[in-house]
Amino acid sequence: APRTRSGTVSDLARALHDVQPGGTHPLAPMLERVPSRARAVIVSDFLGDAEQLLARSRERVASGGEVHAVHIVAREELEPVRGARLALDPENRSLRRPLSSATREAYAESFARWRAELAAGWRAAGAGYTMVVTDAPLDRVVRQVVSPRTTAPGQGAVAAGGDPSVAGVSS
Repeated sequence: APRTRSGTVSDLARALHDVQPGGTHPLAPMLERVPSRARAVIVSDFLGDAEQLLARSRERVASGGEVHAVHIVAREELEPVRGARLALDPENRSLRRPLSSATREAYAESFARWRAELAAGWRAAGAGYTMVVTDAPLDRVVRQVVSPRTTAPGQGAVAAGGDPSVAGVSS
């Protein structure tokens, strides 16, 4: 039976608040260390070994396990600043891309398409999927992800704007 206790959401939100993201370590092998019947919650930007992670998650769900993908997206990725600038990858400083008024629309369309494909892949695998924006209040995000009404296989958390795949984005 799931453990319930007043304050568990706050405890989890505090623990996540102290995490400093970074690096490009493969996550798929780590999924093997989680007991097969335990709920696995993957928190990632899915820029690393996403295909391998999805394949292992699909196997886990097929064998009766539960997986929920929490996709972390920076507000700056969704709403890049106006004007010309050089976008730097925070995990790989050698990766630099020019972003200008002329390229912004193509970037936004490509990024939106990739996020939609990512969400569809997780849902098709029978996993939950929630996109979380980095400036979202952690306690609210944790509640949305762990809520029974939002973690049914193939479902995502319902956010303020009514989009079932986005947490922490207001309309």
